[in-house]
Amino acid sequence: VQDLAVAPDWTASRTAFAALGDAGMQRTRDGGATWDPPLTLDKVTRVVTGPVSGGTRTLAFAGGPYCYLSEDDGDTIQ
Repeated sequence: VQDLAVAPDWTASRTAFAALGDAGMQRTRDGGATWDPPLTLDKVTRVVTGPVSGGTRTLAFAGGPYCYLSEDDGDTIQ
């Protein structure tokens, strides 16, 4: 694990994101009992998450020379 971002509303959402380098990124929504890859990316080295606003959570992460932004809890990127 190269980086870990715990959602500010952890006690309610139980959401966290793990940057796994060459293995991409994983997300948990059940306090770590299960993890899934929200996106298929070759490399993720840093991840930052913010609070839920308007029903969605913003997520920023870096992989290789690129930075990405997701405004839907990591389901899609911009």
